[in-house]
Amino acid sequence: MMTERIVGTTAYMAPEALRGEVTIKSDIFSFGVVLLEVISGLLPFDEKRDPPLLLDIKEEIEEEEKTLEECVDKKMGDVEFSLLEKMYCLASQCLNK
Repeated sequence: MMTERIVGTTAYMAPEALRGEVTIKSDIFSFGVVLLEVISGLLPFDEKRDPPLLLDIKEEIEEEEKTLEECVDKKMGDVEFSLLEKMYCLASQCLNK
């Protein structure tokens, strides 16, 4: 579906949704962003953070500049790391086309 009026928080929007192409995949992308929020404890966008976008943190993990362990929210406490890996894998699948 094509739309001229885009509504929503851009940090959660799939790139194609920003161009007006709204599909079910747009919701899947947003879910991936939410999973990254849960894992990291970070907002999807923070202009004071380097990098400012949560999706950039995903790229840093994939390019091996950071490990998943470094990005996990410390408030999670003693959580089984294999569960976090599965959550991260699902988030990555949601964010990739």
